[in-house]
Amino acid sequence: MKPSVIRPAGENPLACGINIILTGNPGCGKTPLIATSPKCLIIDSDEGSASAAGSGADVWPATTWNDMDEVYEYLRHERHDYQWVWWDGVSMGQDKLLEDTMDDLITVRQKTHRKTYLVDKGEYGENMMRIKQWVRHMKAQPFNFGITAHPTPSLDESTDVMKLWPWIQGRNMPQSISAHFDIIAFCIRDIEDEKLKMYVKETEDYYARDRFNALGSGMISPTIPKIESLIRAKLGIKGTKPTAAKKAAPVASPPTTSKIGPRPIARRK
Repeated sequence: MKPSVIRPAGENPLACGINIILTGNPGCGKTPLIATSPKCLIIDSDEGSASAAGSGADVWPATTWNDMDEVYEYLRHERHDYQWVWWDGVSMGQDKLLEDTMDDLITVRQKTHRKTYLVDKGEYGENMMRIKQWVRHMKAQPFNFGITAHPTPSLDESTDVMKLWPWIQGRNMPQSISAHFDIIAFCIRDIEDEKLKMYVKETEDYYARDRFNALGSGMISPTIPKIESLIRAKLGIKGTKPTAAKKAAPVASPPTTSKIGPRPIARRK
């Protein structure tokens, strides 16, 4: 008899929601963008919640691993109506979580011989593994989940090419964390028209992708409902769960690095 867990390929493709990483320089507009999410909870590790003021989103400050574990346990076990949950943002939050790991090392584990501000390989490794585990567990929950990050040059060892990836500390961590997400978007504020532009096609300068193949090259002045509407339409999913479909914005043209994109990064020789 066929095991009951076997199901047709493609059945309920959004069972665990949409998962997005938004990468962009500080101040480009990532937090205002995620604050457009309906029924939204922002896990604020970057002290950037002011950018979400007036949006209707809830903000949960989280700068220690106790905070992060409390967030996960609440979302996993308690009844809530959040449709979108965002970690804003991993690039600054990881430093605060690393400090918390160090405090635990020195106080709880009573390793008094260690210097307070000198981080060792073991602490980096522990922090990296906890981030991996936390992100993986959050992604498995039945809501849409995303994170925001600053960009950093990182080597993709599969291609031996340097380009901009989400800034997550540790060897291969940008690639490892990105592997869990459906969309990796590079965001930039155009200096000419001040509009936020989001790109989901990889270039020589930065990594990006859209596993749904629903967003074209990207979007000008994106909102989360518009992004979700395009994805649901591409997958042929009708109805309003988890959010109501809205008219999509025009799709952006691919960026030109000389105008609004990041500076080219040379291949490693």
